[in-house]
Amino acid sequence: MNKKFCRLLNSIDSTIYEGIVKIGYEENTSINIYYDLGFLNYLLDSSYQTTAECLTALEELLTELNHPEELLIIKLAKQRFQFTVTSKGIERILCQYENKPFLKDIIELARTHAFTLLDVKHVFARYDPEYLIEETDNEEFQYVFSFRDKSIDEYMYCFNLKDCYYHRLLPYDYERLSLPRPE
Repeated sequence: MNKKFCRLLNSIDSTIYEGIVKIGYEENTSINIYYDLGFLNYLLDSSYQTTAECLTALEELLTELNHPEELLIIKLAKQRFQFTVTSKGIERILCQYENKPFLKDIIELARTHAFTLLDVKHVFARYDPEYLIEETDNEEFQYVFSFRDKSIDEYMYCFNLKDCYYHRLLPYDYERLSLPRPE
């Protein structure tokens, strides 16, 4: 796979997987997610000016990924990019995440609706004892966790301990929310 598409595919895969773990999955169905041009430019480290220009570049991804069978369909839907992961693509994602339990562990912790700061620290420490944590002054959440080693997971996990939920954001999303970024 061309390296320029790795972050995009990781984003698609982890977003789909997070949804499946949270709400389940009916076999032999496809799942759609939507990205805007700015977010795709971030993921692809590019500066496409138009959706048509970006869509043309994404044809290379489809050519590489969809051989020998169709795993992903990309089309424009109201100025956003619709990524349809086919049932075969879902199977690939589920197999890939069998050996990556971190995201599932975080979702399972959040499902309890009764976790503490120590509980979150324990989950992160299982995967890297040198995880990063920042206390924030934000009404939505109090702590932001991430990994120094982005190969484990590149997302920022923003935890609200009072109401026991989290937001999972890439730095791009975090910055778009006009939030000060933790060091």
